[in-house]
Amino acid sequence: MQTKEDKLSVYKRGNVYWICYYWNGRQVREGVSRSRREAEAALAARKTDIRRGEFRHVPRRDRLNFSEAVWLFKAEKGAKRSLGRDDTSLRNLRPVLGLKMLDQITARDIEAYKAARVRKVKGSTVNRELALLKTIFNVAIAQGRITSNPVKSVKFFPETARRQDKKFSSLEVEHLVEASAPHLRPILATALFTGLRKGDVLSLRPQDIDLERHVIRIMMQKTGEPVEIPLHPILERILKPLLSEPTPHVFMSTRASRKTGEVTRQGDIKNAFRGALDRAGLAGRGFTFHDLRRTFASMLYSKGIPLLTVSKLLGHRSVKTTERYLGVKLEEKRQAVAVLGEEWGQAVEHPALTCTIHAQSPKMEPATRLLSA
Repeated sequence: MQTKEDKLSVYKRGNVYWICYYWNGRQVREGVSRSRREAEAALAARKTDIRRGEFRHVPRRDRLNFSEAVWLFKAEKGAKRSLGRDDTSLRNLRPVLGLKMLDQITARDIEAYKAARVRKVKGSTVNRELALLKTIFNVAIAQGRITSNPVKSVKFFPETARRQDKKFSSLEVEHLVEASAPHLRPILATALFTGLRKGDVLSLRPQDIDLERHVIRIMMQKTGEPVEIPLHPILERILKPLLSEPTPHVFMSTRASRKTGEVTRQGDIKNAFRGALDRAGLAGRGFTFHDLRRTFASMLYSKGIPLLTVSKLLGHRSVKTTERYLGVKLEEKRQAVAVLGEEWGQAVEHPALTCTIHAQSPKMEPATRLLSA
């Protein structure tokens, strides 16, 4: 006799295929996809989970649309990482997915977004947006608001190798600083003497700088890791005048608020940095502000500072990340290989090693005998 649990069905309402099944004696209906095949696959998955006792049903009152899921994601993420890049991605995702219920967004919807988006931007940009979307779904799953992540079945675009990491030479640093606007120079000095990311430099607060102990102590925005960096006397002399007045941040905007006339927000240096590169003759070299961080690490390492120490100053969780920052130049590889000649050069070039290779005997010795010889 057929039970209620066996009465599983797929039907169409409007443009969406729904599935209907029974769980714990209750009827459950879900709008799943515009594709009957995807709906049937979802139904089979529910049936399997119910049979195994692994099924979780999200009550209708706990469902949320994409925009609500974004707020849930931001609340979970907090201030551990900069949300600037995420907001850029969300400006493109929201118009397409904003009002859709999260549990009704399918892999087909995401594939359609991916195909339309790549006509306007690079595949790597689409990948960043898909990665964010995947994280938003994972947060909702962890909160018990949905049961599956459709982004998992979507293939990301292949990416070519990233641009070669660039580092400023000492002469280029000199030209860059000379070509910088007055308000940009202390920011560049802070980056060069601390190796901090741009977001951490601009977010520096007066209380983060301990003049008594001569250190900078901050919680890094990207990793949420605390880091303590010794304050170089040169940088200390540069920063002291900026700490004389009580302000929320060490580096404040040069623009006042239109409403209050007060300067209350932290600085924005995108145009100032671009202008300095241009005046220094470095605009066509592909430099970014982050290259100052790589320059800091490379300079320390070239002066014999241990890799682990450099890694701690950068706030990296793994030394492998620091190794990628440093890289190895061809000339350094050449010097490394040259060392081998001092050890093996005489041996491999000695005339006594010249010999004739004889043909192998057709009768092979047993392997056990060769090993024991």
